[in-house]
Amino acid sequence: MKRLLNQHPLIYLITIVIVGIVVVVLEQPGTGPNDDRQDFFPFKALDIAAVQTVKIAHFVEGIELKRNGEGWLASSFVTPMAETINAQSGQDAAAVETIVANTQKADALLNAIKDVEIRGVASHDFSAAPQLEANDIGTHVQAYDAAGQVLADLYIGKLSPDMVSTYVRLQGAPVVYLADGYLGGQFPALISAWKKPDDQH
Repeated sequence: MKRLLNQHPLIYLITIVIVGIVVVVLEQPGTGPNDDRQDFFPFKALDIAAVQTVKIAHFVEGIELKRNGEGWLASSFVTPMAETINAQSGQDAAAVETIVANTQKADALLNAIKDVEIRGVASHDFSAAPQLEANDIGTHVQAYDAAGQVLADLYIGKLSPDMVSTYVRLQGAPVVYLADGYLGGQFPALISAWKKPDDQH
């Protein structure tokens, strides 16, 4: 087979193209009669003013945003994945770092949660579609009120092949949706990403 491909580069090229098309098709949302297409998301009614804390976890990076008067504070925290790695390696957890966060960016994050626009269903079972990364591999976002009640809890997966939409999933639900826009960039888990513009170095 390898010799045949070497002798016929056109066959090799066609094979690569076919494989690429198959991958893209497998990652596209359903369009059949059972695709449960929706034009809403549960957080449309989110009361942004009631949100006091937002936690963002991605792999070993974690950020907690807390309201501080009219602004926000951002603190790093140890994610479950980081705890597991530290326990296995015997390493100590990284020191917690706290900064005055970019208020405009924090407010934009809350609006991003509230304004998620769903295009359709990408998978009815996230466990059968790990390549969408709407799971612990992706970004876990949680919003809480002053009493610690969960107001929003979702996973932000990877950018879809069309490059203008993102896979998302509600915590505790199996369905993975395709949402408009590149959401991943709006939920950074690095504390450096939350510095105010005049604090950037």
